[in-house]
Order: sequence, then C-alpha cells, then structure tokens
Amino acid sequence: MLQDGKDIALISDAGTPLISDPGYKLIKKLSENDLPYTAVPGPSSVINSIVLSGIEPYPFTFLGFIPSKGKLRDDFFDNLRYIEETTVFFDSPHRIKDSLKILKTLFLEKKIAILREQTKIYEEVVVQELKELDVSSVVTKGEFTIVLEGISEFSVEIGNIEEEIKKMRKVISDDKELISYFKWKSGLPKRKIYEIVKKTKKNRKM
Repeated sequence: MLQDGKDIALISDAGTPLISDPGYKLIKKLSENDLPYTAVPGPSSVINSIVLSGIEPYPFTFLGFIPSKGKLRDDFFDNLRYIEETTVFFDSPHRIKDSLKILKTLFLEKKIAILREQTKIYEEVVVQELKELDVSSVVTKGEFTIVLEGISEFSVEIGNIEEEIKKMRKVISDDKELISYFKWKSGLPKRKIYEIVKKTKKNRKM
C-alpha cells in the first residue's frame, strides 16, 4: 500500500508502538525498501518510569520483559550484575514477587522503583532500597515497570578495599563476580578493582 503511494499510520492505545513489540521489523522493512517514514512520540512507560523514580536517569539500559522461565530467566538476572547504568525492564503481575525476591538477594544496597499502572487511576510508585522492600506487600495486579539503580558513588575507601575483598572471597570465589561486585560497591574503575583482586589472590597463595 505504501509502495502504491498511500499514507498509513500505526497507532497504539497501549504505549509507544515498537518498544515492547516486534514492530521494529516494520521500520527495518521500510528502510530496506527506501520508503519514507517518521514517528510522532506518545506516552512511553520506559521514560515515564525513569522520571517518576527519582533515580539517576542517564545513562540507562532498557531490557524489555524479564523472561518467564528457564535458562533465559536465569541469565537475565545473572547478567544484571554486570550492568553499570540505571536499568529499566517490564514484568508480569504473575511473576513480580518472585522477580523482586531474586533482585533482593542480588542487590540489597541498590535502590529500586516499582511502578504499577502508570497514568491510570490505580497508578502506584514505590521507591525503596531493596533491603527495606517488603515483597509480600506488593500488589500483584496491573502492568509493572521496574527501575533498578546503577552503580552508586564511592562507598568503599581504597585503603580498605583489599581487606574487604579478602573477606568477600569466602562468599564469592569467582574473580569475575568479585570484580563486578566491588566495581558496583566502590565506583572504582574495573581495571583498578582487577589489579587489587589479582594482588589479593597472589598474596593468598604465598
């Protein structure tokens, strides 16, 4: 129809099209066929959630929906530990409590914003540190957007970090996980953390 010169509009009453659906394939096809197109922005729960969260808005990463089950779901949460910036993702009311319990075990010190039914009559915004979050009190109805805080400011002094790493080795044996954890906790460059981890490991063997 577009190739015949007709005008077509894709309109959604459930947020911005092409963000949480496979509509990007349409844009890709239009581009491949050299057909003109544009976008008129409408409400976006991704941007709106960042605004309402009060969490540092940039840089941020949007990850879409948390996978529902299996290895994809496990990998999603595992990979979150290596993302440095503010992270935004969607979740189902049927899985939100389970997801929050997992996030709580991984990021006790991080701040989280749980946004439900944005722009609707039952809109709810909860912003707390995960260690203070009462998962049982979360209402499991409606559409959920989660904003997870990125790496915080310096919270471990350089002079003490070697001792902290030695203590944490009893809990985290994998060097990659250890580096990721202390990069998030201290705000130090990854290279610096790597050097300290390598040094403590060398001293441990001596």
